[in-house]
Amino acid sequence: MYFKFNVDTFGFSKDMPLSGTISDEKNPMNCFIKMGDRTISNIPKEWISILEPTPPVTAQEPAPAVIPDVNLKQFFHKEQPASEKKETPEVVAKRVRQERLDKLLNMQTQILNTSDKQVVKRPALVSKYDVKNNKLVPILTQGIIATIQGKSGTHKSRLAECFTALILSKGESNNFLGFEKDDNFKTAVVYADTERETEEEFPTAIQRIRRLAGYSSYERIPNFYPMSFSEEERSTRIESLLIYLEWVKTQTDLPLLVVVDVLTDMVENINDPKDISVFDKFRKMSNQLGVTFLFVIHENPGVESSKARGHIGSELLNKSSCVMQIAFNFDKKKDDDETELLRISFLKTRNSKKPPSFLVKFDETSESLVLADEDEVKKTATTDKYNLPDFKNELQDFILENNPKGLTPILAHFENVWKASNKIVYENFHKLVDILVEQEQFFYYKSKTFVLTKVRDDKDKRIQNLRFRECEPMFKLEQKASEYSRV
Repeated sequence: MYFKFNVDTFGFSKDMPLSGTISDEKNPMNCFIKMGDRTISNIPKEWISILEPTPPVTAQEPAPAVIPDVNLKQFFHKEQPASEKKETPEVVAKRVRQERLDKLLNMQTQILNTSDKQVVKRPALVSKYDVKNNKLVPILTQGIIATIQGKSGTHKSRLAECFTALILSKGESNNFLGFEKDDNFKTAVVYADTERETEEEFPTAIQRIRRLAGYSSYERIPNFYPMSFSEEERSTRIESLLIYLEWVKTQTDLPLLVVVDVLTDMVENINDPKDISVFDKFRKMSNQLGVTFLFVIHENPGVESSKARGHIGSELLNKSSCVMQIAFNFDKKKDDDETELLRISFLKTRNSKKPPSFLVKFDETSESLVLADEDEVKKTATTDKYNLPDFKNELQDFILENNPKGLTPILAHFENVWKASNKIVYENFHKLVDILVEQEQFFYYKSKTFVLTKVRDDKDKRIQNLRFRECEPMFKLEQKASEYSRV
């Protein structure tokens, strides 16, 4: 028997006559063709046309019915079942829109259900005792994003190592700069390094963390996962970090503290807005898995700037619940000469009042940061109370909470804080205000960002009051970041 197929199918040319045996004994609607040792089964009769002449039919093989010639293209384009129909762009857009709405409504339901009962606060991994207010202030709470910022050479990594060692420590120690941990809450730590080479610098840092945590230099700490990304391509470092974190979650059931040192080395361009979207991934991990992120980031170079580098640094400060700054302290009696002391300040604490800044120093014996001695603190006490970070925090809290009318109540407040005469307060107050305004330093209050502005008299241009102006996201406002990124 000879057959013809009207379109390319089964690997045969559409007009090539083929011979074989056709049978439909099991299913009158279908048949199969045998051609030598090859069998093609489940073929609708409509797909096949028979060519003449046909071989004579024997008694054992009944003559088949004549099958009309059918174009296979028409067969293949028959109307599909509703479940298999191809969606039009309009239908796809409508479905995607509905899926997004369903996701949003589910989130709304979840938030409302949580709001209808007492909210369970996440535990504080690390706290700092505030002597002035006689209470513990949470610094690193589970699931937040936190930041350590500072200029090059200010021991930012040493501060990150301090937090790492504290979380992993065996017991009590006086080497954690007054920070405390909750011993009832166990946490695993991932330390992702990008700067230090892997033969000496990073292994030495790991040994230092072990000693601070109460282990020997060569003793591995349980639930500690140090990893270097220095040899990864910048374009894949974030993806590699996320892959590594997924693996770590398979190794431990404990919540994670992820230290990234430094963040600007994890992206290709610190001023590219598309790289800022990485925070969405980090925030998702924080919300869903309770992962806490502690990012280390450089500040722009130059004494006049204290801003974290690039657009990514600006957005990081917006996303962070806690922002710490470490900087060298300056001796005001010696024309602002840099001292060996470093000041740790809290630029932002979203869920609590900021604790006061404090002084530390680098200890060569332990190769780590330690609290400054009382005598060293006393030497700076007279002029140290006029330091910019503490003034900035005090000014922000007083103005935003009290909305004073004019400068008089503001100056009176600082007379009480500084315990100094009106003349000294006035001189230092205006000096510090000028720095804040000229540098356009940002203030953070109740999840919002502000800049300080002066309100002047229309006639004599004297300063009448100070006001805070709310800002858009900082990476849209600061054009200087792209200049510093090239340094």
